[in-house]
Amino acid sequence: MYLPLSIKTFFLVILIGSFGCAHKFLLSPKDAVTVSDIVKVSGVNLVDKKRKFSVKTNIKNLSDKYLLIRLHDIECYKGNIRGTIQHAFFGAGERYIDFQPYQSKSFNFLCHFSGAKIPLGKNYKFVFTRIFDNPTKEGRLPGKTLAKNVTWNIKYRE
Repeated sequence: MYLPLSIKTFFLVILIGSFGCAHKFLLSPKDAVTVSDIVKVSGVNLVDKKRKFSVKTNIKNLSDKYLLIRLHDIECYKGNIRGTIQHAFFGAGERYIDFQPYQSKSFNFLCHFSGAKIPLGKNYKFVFTRIFDNPTKEGRLPGKTLAKNVTWNIKYRE
């Protein structure tokens, strides 16, 4: 099908413009957070697309215990605005991230925002409100709380 040049140009501008909306930067080891001998949270890179951002995340169990993190116990923020967190492998319902002793896992977290337009240039934050022991080792039943409000701050970079 033949499209007039002006329509082709319009779609080309839309296509090129969609690539220019993202801001991507590498994370520094200084961005990592470690909670005593329990857990270390760090990342590789962050991609910001105004209404959402994604972070390639690494979480390492530093202890000899089995750990459990529930998805609804993770909060994400851009500046002071709280978003909704998703994980690429999670569907609907209660979801868990379980760790064997000294195990590391890497995955992408996605933080969505609704409502007002969210500007670029803000710092980012994840809060792990509770990290549990998993004494049954089955990955579903939380035991006692080992850490509360573990905050991972990520500074915005140009």
